[in-house]
Amino acid sequence: MTSTGTGENLRASIIICTLNRARSLARTLESIVEAGCAVARPWELLVVDNGSIDATPDIIRSFADRLPIRSVLQPVAGLSNARNAGVAAAAGQYIIWTDDDVLVDRNWLAAYFAAFDRFPDCAIFGGRAVPQYEAPQQRWFIAAEPVLKSLLAIRDTPEWSTLAPDRLPFGLNYAVRAAEQRQFLYDPELGVAPGRRRGGEETAVLRALLKSGATGRWVWEAKVNHLIPAARQSVKYIFEYYAALAEDNPLPLPEAAKLEQGAYPFTLHARLAYWWLRTWSLRLIGNRRWVGSLAQYARLTGTIRHLRPKLQ
Repeated sequence: MTSTGTGENLRASIIICTLNRARSLARTLESIVEAGCAVARPWELLVVDNGSIDATPDIIRSFADRLPIRSVLQPVAGLSNARNAGVAAAAGQYIIWTDDDVLVDRNWLAAYFAAFDRFPDCAIFGGRAVPQYEAPQQRWFIAAEPVLKSLLAIRDTPEWSTLAPDRLPFGLNYAVRAAEQRQFLYDPELGVAPGRRRGGEETAVLRALLKSGATGRWVWEAKVNHLIPAARQSVKYIFEYYAALAEDNPLPLPEAAKLEQGAYPFTLHARLAYWWLRTWSLRLIGNRRWVGSLAQYARLTGTIRHLRPKLQ
């Protein structure tokens, strides 16, 4: 088992927030066992259980002889609440964030440690994230990967070197120096929670850090494979993801201004009908652009949901 340290000797705290994903979590932890063998400096792994009722506690205990692992319980639902509980419990100099549905590369942890040493003035680090599709694979879904980069949380642009507000890592693979992370905690009004699929909690924190003067680097050698189960390779999942995204971040439509003036925008529903017809027409003739149209149709649907109180 990898050695652990205390206080200033502990180089990093890896944090995973989880909820009822025992099987997936076990695969992630197994990959971290191998990554831990590539480093000699001490680190710890915190798994924040956000109220699981499955075998998650048993899975965490089963790795106690192979990982420097600790369980942190956060019964208050919400990803941001879980993230903040992890920050409060972390003892490392840096906090490395990943998810319970990834396989980390064997060099993942070593690459982050090398970057911490090479760029001591940087407070933020982002890593590579690529999808790994589970069987049965849907060929049309995989072919649409360039259109679905945000849904798949893809970050694979080696020409990027520094982080910027429009070039940020996704939540499944990034690191923040602990001192700065404690100054910028996660907003409980953002992040996945019961009854809402809102994201953006990590983006808000990273942008606030950059605005404060912090700097960041990309660490492309720190790679994770994002597991995409068959259930997510579907029309339904694409629609639900982009509709939820737009419900919280609506499209900037001219009809919204008309609503403020008390006018009922019938063109809003005409626009929705157009994208619905375009999506299924393109799919019928086998044009791959139908997936992009589906995403746009979903975004418009989410925007209308956002505007619905004004429509009534």
